[in-house]
Order: sequence, then structure tokens, then C-alpha cells
Amino acid sequence: MSTITFDRRSPNLAIVAAAWHGLERMPRLLRILAAAGLLLIAGQQFFLALQSPAHQIKRQLIAAAEETGRLPWTRSPEQVRGDLARHFGTGAVTVDATTFPTAVSVAFMGLDKSTCVEANELARRIEGSVVVALDGYRSAADCGDSNTLVWRIMP
Repeated sequence: MSTITFDRRSPNLAIVAAAWHGLERMPRLLRILAAAGLLLIAGQQFFLALQSPAHQIKRQLIAAAEETGRLPWTRSPEQVRGDLARHFGTGAVTVDATTFPTAVSVAFMGLDKSTCVEANELARRIEGSVVVALDGYRSAADCGDSNTLVWRIMP
């Protein structure tokens, strides 16, 4: 009976071994800087994951406002909607750009009372080169069990 042996690592281990060998060849300072960069990125992602929904809404509105300020005024409403919708993820959010370049409306639907109250405090009005203003909901008392908050982004 004969036995055949192969002196070859499995493909998955070969990739790991090649990566490890590449890391061993890098200067130590560069490895330390790469590890520090990865830790910073991981820390930022962890921080973003721990944010309340109202903080996430404010961050998304600020990003959309910055993008709106950079958009040419000749863009069609469909293009503007597509450009801004990517800032809001997959939640229950609608972007209405029919009145662009005057304003763009962003509606967050199905927000609970605590998120509504906190968003009302944090992001009622965001001023800068582009103004973001909440329509309605003048006070926390206006928030109910399920809310649709609409912000106008005005370049």
C-alpha cells in the first residue's frame, strides 16, 4: 500500500501565513502605527454604535447638509434624492427633493417618544453654510408614542 503526501498548506492557511510573513518583514514602527490606526478606527465605530438614535439623526442631518451645500444647483430632484439618501441608511427615512435648490425635506418616521424629545433638543436647528430646521414639534410636549419628524435642509 502506498501513501501520497502533499507538502502544501490549505489555501486559507497560506493566505494567513503570507500575511503574517509580510507583517514580520515590516519595520516595527510601521507595525505599531498600523495597530494604532486600527484601534482608532475600531474605537470610532464602537463610539458610533453606542450613540443614541437622536445623536445619529443629528450626525446624518449634518452630513446631508454638507453634501447639499456642495451640490450644483442644476441637479435634478432625483439625483439630489439619491445623493442625500445614502446618508440616512436603511431606516424609515424619506428624502423629498422636489423643491431643490430652495430646500430638501427629510422625514424620519416611526420615532418613539424619547427619541423625539431628544432629537427635538439636539437637532431642532443646525446652523452653518446650510441651515437645517425641524418643522413642527415646537416642544417636547408635542411628541407622542410614534412620531414623524421632518427637517428642512436649506442651502
